[in-house]
Amino acid sequence: MQTLTITSNRTSSLLNTVKYSNFDQLPSHCLELLAEVEHTNFFFGRGWFENFSRNTIDPTAQIHIYTVEDNTAARPKARAVLFMRSAAGQAGSLFERKFCGSNSISSMTAHQTLFFAPAIRETDDQYSEVISALIGSICKDDRSWDVIDLNFLDPNSRVYGALIQALKRFGLSLREYYWRACICEDVSNTTYANYLASRSKAVKKTYVYKQRKLAKTEKTRFEMITGGENLESGIEDYEHVLANSWKGAEPFPNHAAGLIRAAAAAGALRLGLYYIENTPVATHLWIVTSGRATICKHHHDSKYDKESVGAILTMRMFEYAIDTEKVHTIDFGVGDEPAKRYWLNEEESICGVVAFNDRSLRGLMSLFLYTISEKIDQIKKKIKTYLPLRNRSLWKH
Repeated sequence: MQTLTITSNRTSSLLNTVKYSNFDQLPSHCLELLAEVEHTNFFFGRGWFENFSRNTIDPTAQIHIYTVEDNTAARPKARAVLFMRSAAGQAGSLFERKFCGSNSISSMTAHQTLFFAPAIRETDDQYSEVISALIGSICKDDRSWDVIDLNFLDPNSRVYGALIQALKRFGLSLREYYWRACICEDVSNTTYANYLASRSKAVKKTYVYKQRKLAKTEKTRFEMITGGENLESGIEDYEHVLANSWKGAEPFPNHAAGLIRAAAAAGALRLGLYYIENTPVATHLWIVTSGRATICKHHHDSKYDKESVGAILTMRMFEYAIDTEKVHTIDFGVGDEPAKRYWLNEEESICGVVAFNDRSLRGLMSLFLYTISEKIDQIKKKIKTYLPLRNRSLWKH
């Protein structure tokens, strides 16, 4: 553990930054903060990061957990917790398959990540100072990181701006970047019937027709699991569907089961299962917190492709979320695959910020390579824009 003492300019309280190297080292007051934040956003809380630390991170990676703790009271109080990993360049990040050196650090994320942010109370009256203390503990780490990549961030969030300001305060060279889209839709003022009426003909006619036809010829059943005594059998059925889907085995085989258990413990789990003759043929794993539903995973048995069991279950999940759960937003997580737009028609941005220590040779070299990569990407975009126009002009002659 590493401890720094920082005095806030606004108050006389002392903010101690402590670094831990694994989840099991976290003291009870840090776990309490993570559990509290979890009720606002599951992906920033205890269940998500505990499961990630145990079942989802590359075994070659090192975990770095930076915390801000207030020890002025009789009982210690955690003010913020930030999960990081080294080296940067993990799967699912901007720097995947790009060299950024072993002395680099990034958000503790992977392909399975949907959103990322440090755990901090929105009501903290020293919000900016706490975020600055977190970034300061990274910058003043014994490792003296050359590259710091904070990814999977919401650019419209309060914490995003606070992180940018803190990184600037420590004299790092910053590059903000767009990472991916999040396909979503506001469903707060609608019913499922109205939602369905606004979808494409493919959804309204084809899938609705197949659902009715299948229900007439086969014994079908929809089940929603949020926890309780059916949880473990639900996990077994989820894994049965996955094993028979076209997607095959996942890179971290224990991630999904751990996520389901963690979400159930937090009250955020919505595990949907669709059965034909008591055989599970489709499954959806959703997380619901603060009125927002995120579709994390969805699989169906490939033998039932023609019956569109995956789409049928999607409709049942949407109906449950809109009419029963009464969520205000549904999203598909990270990624803008065309099929997602059959179901949702709005878009949010997922962004990141990378900070380079240009006072070190390796940091300066990484900044140079990143700048060159940016220029190349800009040229590629211009070429892609120009070629269709060029092709259309050829057709005119």
